[in-house]
Amino acid sequence: MKKSISVLLAVVMVLAMLLSACGSSETPSTTPAGNNSESTSSNTDNTPANNTPAATGDDEEEGWDEITDLKLVLCSVGEKSGWADIEAKINEIAEEKAGVHISVEWIEIGAWVQQMNLKMSSSEALDIIHVTPLMTFTNLYAANELLDITDELSEDGQDLLSLIPQTYWDGMSVNGRVYGVPMLFPKQGGVYVGMLKKVLDELGLTEKAMNMSTWTEYEEILQAVKDNTDMIPMYINAKANTATTYPDTVDVSADDWSVARGMDNLGDSYSLIYVDDNGKVQSYYHSDIFQADMARAADFYQKGLVYRDGATTDVESLDALKDDIAFSALIGTEVLTAQTSAEARIGQESVIVSMCPQIVTTLDLNRWSYAVPYTSKNADAAVRFLNLLYTDKEVADLFTWGIEGRDWQRNDDGTGSVL
Repeated sequence: MKKSISVLLAVVMVLAMLLSACGSSETPSTTPAGNNSESTSSNTDNTPANNTPAATGDDEEEGWDEITDLKLVLCSVGEKSGWADIEAKINEIAEEKAGVHISVEWIEIGAWVQQMNLKMSSSEALDIIHVTPLMTFTNLYAANELLDITDELSEDGQDLLSLIPQTYWDGMSVNGRVYGVPMLFPKQGGVYVGMLKKVLDELGLTEKAMNMSTWTEYEEILQAVKDNTDMIPMYINAKANTATTYPDTVDVSADDWSVARGMDNLGDSYSLIYVDDNGKVQSYYHSDIFQADMARAADFYQKGLVYRDGATTDVESLDALKDDIAFSALIGTEVLTAQTSAEARIGQESVIVSMCPQIVTTLDLNRWSYAVPYTSKNADAAVRFLNLLYTDKEVADLFTWGIEGRDWQRNDDGTGSVL
């Protein structure tokens, strides 16, 4: 039970990463649950679940004439027993420092859309909700289901305004008015080429692979693998959206990877659009980027350098490397330790080479964020709690990882581990 509580809280709050096309990561506890985000004092990939420094910091205490009850509805995955104890401890702090008492209703992800539609249509009194990929910021705003909290942030969320960059707020704003609190989202990672080291060693290409920085160099290595082994040189899986690029996620169309860049598709799940260097929305499929990517994919296919059944396979790329079916594949990841995480999945020594860094996209900021729904009568108090959640070390650790000593422990080096 102890471990399941921490896992529940961690999974709920980093589900954005678990649902993304490019892997997953867990994040520091100094920012609140619900945010796959960096620590306000650290930019390392170390959580109680993966050795992240636990939160540090101080908060100013206030006295309150009355305590405001807040109803939170949040999306969850998995076991929830033990949450009552965590909520009670959060309330001890929240009542003293923010003048609020929270009650959290967890809704399983499979029932989220149905249950939230019922709550919204019946005007149930709610004060804070998750904005999720299932009911997006765009959907909720278009349905007039979110409150404008711009003024409340100026009054009761000044720490939030100082903590979160203005460009992040833009991801949850319309015409200069703010309708939610974005995630603090460090994009630590990118697109990498993963290759089996034993094959490179056999071919005498390890040093070349470790230093490659162009498609031309990569193609030369793939050709050598094709000529000298029975392995698939480059594995692709269309169902997992991995091929010779990540469509509308990165621009790797140029031969030189030093000019590769991340792309923002504004949350378009159909990959129809992207934002160009001038901030203008463009058609992805009519772009020179897409044309160059497809030309390379066709060329590699004709030369037998990629898996020819990649359009129908159910085998994931890293599993193909693990089973010695394939030599290499593109890996999309949002964690700092790309080498370690990839090798853990592959199960054998690998060479991981960076191709393109990722960027913080519009969807990253609002897909697992917080908002105050139109049914709330306590917008000011809701913003006060969110302000506390993002800035108070104890509340952040409780909300994200549970009770210290029961669900997780602080290590001597300042990191934490799940019990």
